Amino acid sequence: MAGTVGCRTRLRRSVESFAVAASLVSAFAVSGWAARPADDAPFPAGESSQELEGLRCSIVMPPQFDATTERSLILILHGAGGTETGMARSLAFLAPDDYVIVAPKSKGQVWEKDDLDRVRRITADLVTRLRVGAGRLHGVGFSNGGWNLGSIVFDEDLHFASACWVAAGY
Repeated sequence: MAGTVGCRTRLRRSVESFAVAASLVSAFAVSGWAARPADDAPFPAGESSQELEGLRCSIVMPPQFDATTERSLILILHGAGGTETGMARSLAFLAPDDYVIVAPKSKGQVWEKDDLDRVRRITADLVTRLRVGAGRLHGVGFSNGGWNLGSIVFDEDLHFASACWVAAGY
């Protein structure tokens, strides 16, 4: 009889342990705790055109995207009359080294305050969504984009690590 009670106790503990383990697995699955698969990128690999904050943006993503890894982002602003695609393509060679290139297009021929406010919001959003690491956010401005780059890269909320003015003064 003592052996039967011992077997029942062990069986009950095994069932309880199994129930706890099953509950934890279910909770993790429902909460999305598991790491996202590498192909869970917010944008396709290579160059794509996206509308963000009402601005057309050319985005160049690395060929392999691991959602759990920090990466670098380069924001590049075009000159007067320039295009987002030309700017993005000028730095696309960096994508295989896990750089994301983001090139927004101003609403008009040149950058206006409203455009720059939108670029700030786009940058803040992408830093979070793409897991841009500390010290890995960089800005480039060409001509008129360079003249307007300072208002973005010196925004203390964005924490740019570096900036480069091309054919522009500051």
